[in-house]
Amino acid sequence: MGKVMICKVEDAPIAMQQPTGRKMFSSEGLGIVHLTLNPGENIAVHTNPFRVIFYVLSGEGTLEADGQKIPAGADTCIGVPPGIERGWVNSGEKELKILVIKDLA
Repeated sequence: MGKVMICKVEDAPIAMQQPTGRKMFSSEGLGIVHLTLNPGENIAVHTNPFRVIFYVLSGEGTLEADGQKIPAGADTCIGVPPGIERGWVNSGEKELKILVIKDLA
């Protein structure tokens, strides 16, 4: 049997510096990262060999995925299949906070 895991953003290990990414959870087949992008900050377009689900917690941003520009605000969920180019830009005036769920299975 497993145990309950609790992780607060401020205590989570840093996964990337700019924008700030913190590793909230990691296990076989699943990873969760909490991203914070400042206004104007971006994540360059890239691909991953696994499915990614983005859940916007707060702020406003634009996801570029497979050549589309998708505006997204709080309480928006977007799934991107493996191998699809994707990148984010904070297009708002406040921090953009996103939960990135990596389906590594």
